[in-house]
Amino acid sequence: MVILNVLLQREESLRSVHIIIAGAPAAIQAPLNGEYETWNGRANQDSQGNPILPVDKLALIHKAAIANCDGKDGLVDGQITDPRVCTLKPQSLRCTDNRATATCLTTAEIAVVNKLYQGAVDRQGRLLYPGSQTIGSELGWAGLSIGRDGMPPMAAEISNSYLKYLAFPKSPPASLLLQRLAIYG
Repeated sequence: MVILNVLLQREESLRSVHIIIAGAPAAIQAPLNGEYETWNGRANQDSQGNPILPVDKLALIHKAAIANCDGKDGLVDGQITDPRVCTLKPQSLRCTDNRATATCLTTAEIAVVNKLYQGAVDRQGRLLYPGSQTIGSELGWAGLSIGRDGMPPMAAEISNSYLKYLAFPKSPPASLLLQRLAIYG
């Protein structure tokens, strides 16, 4: 949509436009689908492939993000202007005695949040893709990074399809499962 708007603006004021830079992170298909989406699809799975962080906890995390970050731009307006200046630590939401309730996060749930905020990394902690889920984006994780209604997250589906059918000159067996891919962090 952004590119379309730029092109339409270009048509309207051709004489005043000197250069148009148009691009999208999706243009880096291999790292996006093979590493970033794999990371997002696996971040919320335990060693057996079961989900860890339920969708109903995303509002709790988002509320804490708004409480921590709103106002850092000088205006308290219920939104986060620059997530890079946020200092939210998901550990601040830790449950007492690690007992899961609707108002706190377990150690495993905190690890999921930290993985999503961190982004895809290798064993040495180097980023594999230039991006992550930003503080303030938690409500958008439902369905994308955190499965809902018994469905796997969309990131897992994108990753599975990419790795099975596009990533390699010869496709791996259809039995390839996202759960067999290791993630670090």
